Amino acid sequence: MADDGVYRLLAQKLNDMPHGFPAADGLELQLLQWAFTPEEAAIALDVSMIPENAEAVAERWGKPVAETTAILDKMAKQGQISAFKLGGEFKYVFMPILPGLQEGQLYRQDRTPEQKTEFVHLWEAYLPSYSKNSSYAPAIARVVPVSVGVKSEAKAHRLEDVHQMVDDATSVWLMSCICREERGYVNKRCAHSAEVCLLMNAEEDSFEKLPQVGRAITKDEAHRILEKTEAEGLVHQTWNADSPAMYFICNCCPCCCALLRPMLEFGQAHAAESDFFARVDMDHCVCCGDCLNGCVVHAISDGDGVYAVDEGRCLGCGVCLVCCQVEAIRLVRKPDDAQSVPLAPFEWAVQRAMNRPKDL
Repeated sequence: MADDGVYRLLAQKLNDMPHGFPAADGLELQLLQWAFTPEEAAIALDVSMIPENAEAVAERWGKPVAETTAILDKMAKQGQISAFKLGGEFKYVFMPILPGLQEGQLYRQDRTPEQKTEFVHLWEAYLPSYSKNSSYAPAIARVVPVSVGVKSEAKAHRLEDVHQMVDDATSVWLMSCICREERGYVNKRCAHSAEVCLLMNAEEDSFEKLPQVGRAITKDEAHRILEKTEAEGLVHQTWNADSPAMYFICNCCPCCCALLRPMLEFGQAHAAESDFFARVDMDHCVCCGDCLNGCVVHAISDGDGVYAVDEGRCLGCGVCLVCCQVEAIRLVRKPDDAQSVPLAPFEWAVQRAMNRPKDL
């Protein structure tokens, strides 16, 4: 099999996943050629999109378990696949391009800054094509409101409360925001805090096989980080599927985030969803303008001294609530027929595959 052949097959495998990986004048192949040797690409083709242990992979490959584990562990360290604990043992799984493979490459310890800069330039060129074709339901990500935004009695599920998500975890791993690091390679990194992204798992010691670019932290530390990010005006985002096994909280800015940036830079639709939108109470509003400057997607406007929220543009993140000094803004739950309760991962994948446009 020719080298470009194995990369085309791997690109097709990624494009067959619910997240998609559309062709873009060969940029998609260049990204894969940077991330995988031909031999690694061939191995990745046979790593399942459903988590499985090394014994199951070894049986399929016809290799000893120890040899198979060594291959899988190396690829996990290189961010080419993922490895995490599920049911008391490590499972391996092929990752989508985003979130997943793209971030994994920038966490690699075996690549130089110059090599990573090359990858970032490829990704920056590819991102408009990816974003253009990624906004179909159910969304890839879910916006989680700030802590003061949703009253406890109104919560329908745990993905409306970042602190509950932390409390539900057994292992918590802190990492630097890869989107801000990525923008740094093209001299566009913002001034927001970097070490703010959380990876969580329901089992002990779940992260040792991942690229070692973070550190284990306590739940108390995680809660403090979340409070810090809210004060900083960052947007909480998580995967839009309710998985207690492995999940994350990214704390995002519109200048760097690969899911928020396209909305502002390319005019793309939301790649994340929420069950809320903000509403301004003009009886209490003093028209100070703080929310106009604080809204990360410019969803609030001032019309002759009347502040209004574009509900179709609003993320429901609640950052404007933190900005408002007179508590004149609140989050309102969308009507029942406009809400989207997070599905289990398999159901999410099926629904997204069914809703995917036929021409992608």
